[in-house]
Amino acid sequence: MAAHQASNLNKNAVDLLLTAETAALKALDESGLSRRLCARRCEAAAREATLAQMPTAAEIESGAHLRVPVDVNAMLTTELAEFAKLRTANDLDGLITRYQLRESGCFAQIAQNLLFQKPSHYADAVVAKLEHDAAFMASMKKLVEPLSSTVNAP
Repeated sequence: MAAHQASNLNKNAVDLLLTAETAALKALDESGLSRRLCARRCEAAAREATLAQMPTAAEIESGAHLRVPVDVNAMLTTELAEFAKLRTANDLDGLITRYQLRESGCFAQIAQNLLFQKPSHYADAVVAKLEHDAAFMASMKKLVEPLSSTVNAP
């Protein structure tokens, strides 16, 4: 998107991209944000772990006593460490792939620093590019594939 926008506005694509990435990463430093994003991810993982261990109708009928332990504190500690590792490495792609960054100011900063008037204009431009550029679509699929694997993991 930076190259496309730079071409339209006669700007340097590398400069636009670097500025946008730096601003997006800085937006992730907001107080309490990493904990909130990690908690959301842990919530989904805990839900999946719990559902995977739920008893069948036959087990319930037989009176089996089942407990479904989920150590959310350990999950959160691990997730906070992963977030910190990605943030320290300035791995914006990794953060986007792993966390629900729409709950942050990250995308607004990208839009603003790529010189879109509104974040919705940036979103519209991304959708249009996805619809008309097969190579861009393939690169985005490759980027989100790890997220899809994580979400659909047992």
